[in-house]
Amino acid sequence: LRPRSTLFTYTTLFRSQNKKNGQRGTIVTFDVLQRLARTNNGLIEIIPPAVKRKIYFDIDKKSANDPKILDQCKEAVLAYFPNARFQSSGSAEDVKTSYHLVLSNYYASSHDSMYPLRIFCRLNAHLSFDRVVYKRFQLMKMVGQSKLDMRVQAFVDGSKELSKHFIMHDFDDDAVDIRTIDFDFPIEEVKKLQSCKSEFAMDVMDIPEVRMTT
Repeated sequence: LRPRSTLFTYTTLFRSQNKKNGQRGTIVTFDVLQRLARTNNGLIEIIPPAVKRKIYFDIDKKSANDPKILDQCKEAVLAYFPNARFQSSGSAEDVKTSYHLVLSNYYASSHDSMYPLRIFCRLNAHLSFDRVVYKRFQLMKMVGQSKLDMRVQAFVDGSKELSKHFIMHDFDDDAVDIRTIDFDFPIEEVKKLQSCKSEFAMDVMDIPEVRMTT
């Protein structure tokens, strides 16, 4: 993971993962990332703590496909993020339902600003919001990419422009900083979060460097 040019930044750090080639990580320009995302390369965004990112949610329901769960989750998000523009992807199967909701018009300037999302997920755990996807070096499967079990993070709704589904790129011009929002969470939930230990931080330098063709 040694940048070969000043054009490379950690905002385009990603990992490729599949059964044939295992895991490979590199840093690319945004234009290259867009080209790679057009085909299924098993791409995963790596979100470093100091990087600006869109607000995102992971819904992970380990039960029979529930056709109402996506709309219910969006309704819960809208209660705290008015007029949210959803970029949705995922898969719904008999044994598991999994969605990513990316809000292109809301953002956090760094990992430190993400703590309200963990409280939100705790309060909405009955809807299968996953609060463990906010680690300091979080990995998130990209739209159109497959997981090791061959489930594809398929486009569901939102913009047909893939970059709108990227977490670290292509923010809406009128995107709102999460720090300006008064969430008014119950004080007991805030105290629970303050008492939690820090999440384990992955060392991204452990990911092997590799040249990837585009």
